[in-house]
Amino acid sequence: MANEWVIPEIAANHDEMTAWRRDIHAHPELGFEEVRTSELVAEKLKSWGLEVHTGLGKTGVVGTLRVGNDTRSIGLRADMDALPMPEANQFDYTITTLQFEEKFGINPVPLRQSASAKQGRFPVKKESYLFWQKSENKSLMERKPYTAIFLNPDKVDDEFSLPAFVEGAETLTPSQYQRAVQQSLLQFELEKFKEDLKNDKSLSPSARDERYSARKTQLQEEYGIIAYGNLGDAVQQADKYQVILEFRDWKNEPLLAASPEMKPLELFLSAYDEAIDIVLNGGTLFLPGSDRAVKIPVGGIKNKKAATLEGRTGNIDVIREELDAYARRLAMEYEDTAWIDMY
Repeated sequence: MANEWVIPEIAANHDEMTAWRRDIHAHPELGFEEVRTSELVAEKLKSWGLEVHTGLGKTGVVGTLRVGNDTRSIGLRADMDALPMPEANQFDYTITTLQFEEKFGINPVPLRQSASAKQGRFPVKKESYLFWQKSENKSLMERKPYTAIFLNPDKVDDEFSLPAFVEGAETLTPSQYQRAVQQSLLQFELEKFKEDLKNDKSLSPSARDERYSARKTQLQEEYGIIAYGNLGDAVQQADKYQVILEFRDWKNEPLLAASPEMKPLELFLSAYDEAIDIVLNGGTLFLPGSDRAVKIPVGGIKNKKAATLEGRTGNIDVIREELDAYARRLAMEYEDTAWIDMY
């Protein structure tokens, strides 16, 4: 179709505007729930120099373009809410959220945390979704992005889902988002099949491995992707001292302080602090359950000034070994908690 009736400046931005439409189409939001969509619209209007007002009728956006001093005005209105209906096409930007809702009854993008979108660990399984979708728990995740997940952790080891579930709706292209969701669906299927195999006591370990391998190959062909494929941005992990700082503050978060993980955490942090003090000032480290005492001369390890356990001089590597062994003894004592994963 010819573009003879289209303003040249608009025609020049055809590809960019098409991408906007497809992006919105790939991330539909029902009426009064268009949080992401309204943010996108407001951002675009502001970038063009318009006066923007948000939050009208909850998620409404108004952009005002002023020309001259005339008090007359023209209003242009557009809907941006989606309808609760399935797609009838297979475009690469077709929304795939419906697949999640049909299979699991939940929204696959439960956390929208722009401030901490690339930090820490986030839930990918249904049991975690249901917990972390609650607003009060979302705020806890925002405050403790590296450690709150242990309150209601996943069973999936790989953090493949971060771009799809947290940042994907904001930064991934529609095709990348769809692939990320497909990856997540594949992992859900594999986890469920693995649990079914585990519950089948008639199977030998080798038989379970064989069936799992065959099912994995079948699902990878169905979804057209390799399990744990590359989804784009990697997770930005905290270093261990950032994690320790968060763990120290668990006592100030009622949900975390009341968790069964709090007791082994307190015991370990106490042992850790004792080790730091001995490294800096000297003394003897003798942890519960150990048959070995580690002695550091009065004055601490020579030239050691930082309150860390890095390095190899002056028995500090032995102290690290003792702490590691103590953490594992705690894991056995508190085996019904997520302590070993936290450590």
